[in-house]
Amino acid sequence: FPSHDRQMARWYRRAAEKGDAKSQFKLSVCYKAGVGVKQDDEQAETWTKKSAEQGHSEAQANMGVLIVSKQDPARLPEAAHWFELSAKQGDPAGMFKHGMALMDGIGVKQDRMEGLAWIIACLPKLEDEGHKAAVQSMLDKLSQEEFFQAKARAAQTVKQL
Repeated sequence: FPSHDRQMARWYRRAAEKGDAKSQFKLSVCYKAGVGVKQDDEQAETWTKKSAEQGHSEAQANMGVLIVSKQDPARLPEAAHWFELSAKQGDPAGMFKHGMALMDGIGVKQDRMEGLAWIIACLPKLEDEGHKAAVQSMLDKLSQEEFFQAKARAAQTVKQL
């Protein structure tokens, strides 16, 4: 590893061990990607969870992703819970993932309209153009009535954030 990556991970660890949620999240990303530390999914999940439990919205969304990636159906409600917590803080990734979980009934009771509302609500917050295009492509497949219903619900969803 380049010395600056090791140094960065070391500083994140110091702050993370003192309970700093943002540093816990950054350290988890280092472990997940193997930047400055040996790649370690277990450490990535440990630090992601510590950060998520403190309310870090990106960590909450990532926690859900880590759980889903393990492909353990018994843990899907836990993943859905993390997505919802992230979404309700207005995190675009959390909003999108919460919407998809609702649309597909992953870990939660399926509610297609509510899922679409969350996805529409996240669209203006997305920064990645490829992600925006993928979401827009999905929305383009809706009937006009479905789109207007979901858009009205999205307006309500945004008011609650």
